[in-house]
Amino acid sequence: MEEHIKVVHLHHVACKDKKYFWLPIHPTQEEGQKYLKVQHVIKELAGMNGIYFILEHTPHFTPSKQFVQEGIDWLYSLLEKPNYR
Repeated sequence: MEEHIKVVHLHHVACKDKKYFWLPIHPTQEEGQKYLKVQHVIKELAGMNGIYFILEHTPHFTPSKQFVQEGIDWLYSLLEKPNYR
């Protein structure tokens, strides 16, 4: 799998008025049933060499700077403890 994956675009998706919008990743999205759980995917990919993570979101939901920063901090914490094969 490593030879096929180089860039990973990370975001969640929300639907509003029959349109899809990208949301920043955040640790609270791992709770409940509203969002797909991405923590295990991030940790698996973090164990590979040469992977670039790109964090994306569309401006339609205007997350706070704190919310975005918490997502970035969470990602860094997962990258520090990847799943190694």
